[in-house]
Amino acid sequence: MSVPKKVEDLQTPTVSMDYMFLGTETKRAKERTCLAVYDNRTGGMQCFMVRNKGPVEWAVRGIEKFIRDLGYAKIGISIKCDNEVSITSVREAVMLIRDAPTTPLDAAVKESQSNGGMERAIKTIQGQYRTILCQLVEKLGDRIKEKFEF
Repeated sequence: MSVPKKVEDLQTPTVSMDYMFLGTETKRAKERTCLAVYDNRTGGMQCFMVRNKGPVEWAVRGIEKFIRDLGYAKIGISIKCDNEVSITSVREAVMLIRDAPTTPLDAAVKESQSNGGMERAIKTIQGQYRTILCQLVEKLGDRIKEKFEF
């Protein structure tokens, strides 16, 4: 039997979810709504671009696959998100299709520190988006520049 090396290894894995937007806070940016998912144990992250908030079947299945790919297919986990109805309904949908026990956790209201890993994941994803967009603008110039903001 192996001995856990860190305190985190003794704790139930926690997967966090939150909505994020790509671009600036304009109408066009709101059209690029994304559902970000972050594993607090491994630091793994996934992002699903969705048309609107709420449970979208392919995104729910993608989140469940992300959880399986992390190695959590047969072990209990917690899914953490804020109390916004649109994200809690996604959490419930994921819980319904998982075979292993899944515990809902609520992030503290107006306490971004309580979900700091998720906040860092969002900043990382947004940075990757801007990097890819800058490379596209450099290669394609004005043809793409007018379609996207950053």
